Amino acid sequence: MRLSLVNRALLPAWAWTTIKTAISLLLVSWLMLGFDWSRVLKVLAGISGWAILLWFVIWFTAYCLMALRMRTLLAAQNARIGFLFALNLLFIGAFAGNFLPSSVGGDAAKFVYFARAGYSKSVTGAALILDRLLNILASALFLPFALLVPGLIEVDSDIERQLPYWICGVVLFFGIVLLLVIRTGRQLRRSSVPTEQSSRAYKIAHRGADISANWLNRPSSLGSAMLYSFLAILLMFLDGWILARGLNIDIDLIAWLAIQAGLSALVLLPISLNGLGLQEVSLVYVMAFVGVAEEKSLALALLLRVFVVAFSLLGALGTLTEMKKRSIRGSDVPT
Repeated sequence: MRLSLVNRALLPAWAWTTIKTAISLLLVSWLMLGFDWSRVLKVLAGISGWAILLWFVIWFTAYCLMALRMRTLLAAQNARIGFLFALNLLFIGAFAGNFLPSSVGGDAAKFVYFARAGYSKSVTGAALILDRLLNILASALFLPFALLVPGLIEVDSDIERQLPYWICGVVLFFGIVLLLVIRTGRQLRRSSVPTEQSSRAYKIAHRGADISANWLNRPSSLGSAMLYSFLAILLMFLDGWILARGLNIDIDLIAWLAIQAGLSALVLLPISLNGLGLQEVSLVYVMAFVGVAEEKSLALALLLRVFVVAFSLLGALGTLTEMKKRSIRGSDVPT
């Protein structure tokens, strides 16, 4: 997020969009020209039908878990949303994220539809930020697996034996951050500065502290949301491994989880259009470290991109559904 703000401060939006488009086009062009496509197509032709069907079933299940996560986060703020509405917003967000030149386009779309449905902007905005942070944290939990994959990262054997201590250190770090947030929130809530004398920044901070306190006072809700995040990310990572097996790619599950955890962070880097080209090139490069042929890695990368984009097209139907509901509500208003 900070990197994105710096980029916008240094360059106008249109210039940065042009740069990201150029980077994606260069990477895609390298993929198109740098490989023997007859071999890639041969790998694609051998895909198993069950792997394709299973991919879509598991991916949909992961979306259902993310819808439950959003419901849980908002319920802790006394904002009730239906499961189908939350799922529909996820589809709309996926559609916007894949077809808009920004990695946060999906969150912006969901924020707009929440506002149109009459929900508090401050609550839904904070929920969307926390929702994304939980996704990032869940993905990061799989990064330590990289230490267990021979050839992926060269580490000393002593470090491998100390892996549990590394994990405990990460948990302790997040625990300290959580305690600091709780303490800061309580201090802000006890503040007695009159509203009429408060600055806009203070009001925003005070409102943010209230929202944060509602979550922190409901640890079961945060725990449930984190569990939904972990299960959703696990299913999404597992889905890619199943697709790889369907392409007859022999890769260890632990290695795949570690690779996916690292590559998922690329979407957050604002240097390409939603990771287009960057993710595919990186996957081909990293998979070589675990002995996977380039044509197989490229075939898998292409399938993952095509399937994710195809799945997000359900968001177009969701957008039309919400527009229809809005027009019906508008026509019911007496003139």
